[in-house]
Amino acid sequence: MRQTWTKAIRSFDTGILALSRLTFGKAAFAIVLIAFLHNLIYLPFKIRAARQMKRNGEKLQELNPLIEEIKEKYKVETGKHLLASDAARQGKEIQQLQKAAGINFRAGCLTAILPTFSELIIKQAITGIAKDERFEDKGILWFQDLTKPERFYILTASLLGVSFLKQRLDLETLRRPDEKSFFRDARIRGIMNSLPLLAFGLSLVTRKQQPSGMVIYSIASESFSLAQTYYIRKTIINNPAR
Repeated sequence: MRQTWTKAIRSFDTGILALSRLTFGKAAFAIVLIAFLHNLIYLPFKIRAARQMKRNGEKLQELNPLIEEIKEKYKVETGKHLLASDAARQGKEIQQLQKAAGINFRAGCLTAILPTFSELIIKQAITGIAKDERFEDKGILWFQDLTKPERFYILTASLLGVSFLKQRLDLETLRRPDEKSFFRDARIRGIMNSLPLLAFGLSLVTRKQQPSGMVIYSIASESFSLAQTYYIRKTIINNPAR
């Protein structure tokens, strides 16, 4: 099994080299292209899930009075607990109400799981670059050797910055319009802002970095995903007409 996986990684890396013929012979550009294509494949599914999520929010607001009526019907006196049978009937009535309104909370599950799973496979395959001498001169600028970490920590700092922006935008996108912004709390904002600096400082202290090829893929993938999230939020989530 291990030999089969090793051969698969070797074949994937050979595919990167073949793709680099379209990118001026530079595997670094081929890796960026792979990240772009991977994100592009899932864009239609992300758009569909975002539209469903928006519809869910709108329908829930409309159903709130009816849901409160159901809860009121099963309300018990102070100090008493709702019977398990009554709780089950209450939940079933609310679910039926939501289903009739076309609310679907499972729409985004596959959209979240499949890209994550396929990206893990791609990243695992790209780690093979670190042991493949064919990539020692396939980089660009100051990171010509994709099998080793770059010396100036510029790629690492860039990855942490992009990841921070994506995380912040993701949290803001998931927030309902009537909710207070997650980042208005000064303590939370301070913690979130300090995490990239702490991670960068830790990488400097431990002198541990991933090979340049791996970091390039992560930066490209996170950047394309950030752009997609921004596009979806601007054109769907925050657009009353969509």
